[in-house]
Amino acid sequence: MKELIKNFFAFGLATAIDKFILFLLLPLYARVFSPNEFGTVDLIQVIIGIISIFAFLQLETSLQRYYYTEKEKGRLIFTISSTIFIISIFLVLIGIFFAKDISTLLFSDISYKSAIIIALLQIPFSVVNTINMVVLRFEKENKKFFLSIITRSASLVILVFMFIDKYKIIGLFYAQLISVIIATIVSTIFIRKHIALSFSSILIKKSFKYAIPQVPARIGSSANSYANRFIINSFLSTFYLGIFSMALRIGSIILLVHGVFMMAWNQFMFKIIEDPNHKKIFSSIFSMAIPLLFLMVSLVTLFSYELIYYVLSPQYIEAYKYTGFIALAYSLLILKEIVDIGPKYKEKTYLLSVNFFISVVVNLITLFVLVPIIGLLGAVVSLVLTNLSLLIASWYNSYRIYPINFSIRDLLINSFPLLLLFIFNFSEFSSLFLLKMLLAILISIFYFYTFYLAFKKYRKPETNI
Repeated sequence: MKELIKNFFAFGLATAIDKFILFLLLPLYARVFSPNEFGTVDLIQVIIGIISIFAFLQLETSLQRYYYTEKEKGRLIFTISSTIFIISIFLVLIGIFFAKDISTLLFSDISYKSAIIIALLQIPFSVVNTINMVVLRFEKENKKFFLSIITRSASLVILVFMFIDKYKIIGLFYAQLISVIIATIVSTIFIRKHIALSFSSILIKKSFKYAIPQVPARIGSSANSYANRFIINSFLSTFYLGIFSMALRIGSIILLVHGVFMMAWNQFMFKIIEDPNHKKIFSSIFSMAIPLLFLMVSLVTLFSYELIYYVLSPQYIEAYKYTGFIALAYSLLILKEIVDIGPKYKEKTYLLSVNFFISVVVNLITLFVLVPIIGLLGAVVSLVLTNLSLLIASWYNSYRIYPINFSIRDLLINSFPLLLLFIFNFSEFSSLFLLKMLLAILISIFYFYTFYLAFKKYRKPETNI
């Protein structure tokens, strides 16, 4: 447990500061971009995210899996990094060739071609920087990791303020491109002593063998994250896509925790699994994570109206209704990572793809059914149902091959206040600030108490799990 907390703060502090700095850019985006323009930015970023999946091919997970066991660590880093870089260059060239068609298809307008090309150019630098950051984490180079993260976020903020007012959408993508180039140069300098400039066909075959079965899972994960944008754009408009994107940015406070948690979790999981007491530790982490996550979801749900109206822009005010659902959906992803130990430990990574396939089916069905009927609410409800189905599938398949008794009871008990809060958020009383403050206090007491019970159970003498 101490190891997980240590990793969480060692690497999480830099990531949290980075995400918080980026979060502080939201008022600027809300001022400069209309909901239609913000929806356009989001859709272009979705395209970049999709292409990046095929650049990585999950090889970064192979680096994490074999980092502590591979003797030729330097060759492993170089082999994986160079492979991903070459693949990304190839994909970017294809994307540039079809940039005009992508712009026409998405926006019925070729004027976004240049923005798409500039956004595409980020990919090779971004993938290399990601590998560099994995190396810094696993080598426990905390200061260098922190400096790399802060360099990227600080340069992005400066460049955004320089370009965005004058160049709008294309200025934002110029800022992102230059900042990721700077960050990649810095992180590459930091890890140079860990790299051996020698490519290994044996290591790349081994890495692909571990990574490729996970690619469908990654595609499924992205489909769950991105399909709603295309459905909203098709059935509604870029205006509603902009509202949805703003709600996502606010709800991504929980996604920030997810990113930080994942940096600490994989490293912790593969180490602690050798502990004879590891099943109890994993079960306790799950029970303690639930109230902490759901408390954050509750606070986001209660106070998103004030955040949007007073800090961002009233033109995005409709987004407050949906932020709680989005925050809940993201919290389920963190719980999914905790219960999904079996396939990773037993190297049956194909099950990750099976789980995501199930969730993709749920996602597409609920999107096509709910969005035409209840509009934007249908998209956020679909997101919750999708991630819930992913959690259930992951829980079941992991338990089949490596049983750990995670508490369903704890999950259900902690979920009940959230359901009441979502109902409250759509009621006429949701604008009463003093009432919301009272609810926040009561909910905080409840979740801290359930956390205390879980922690108390963790500290009890060992029993068979």
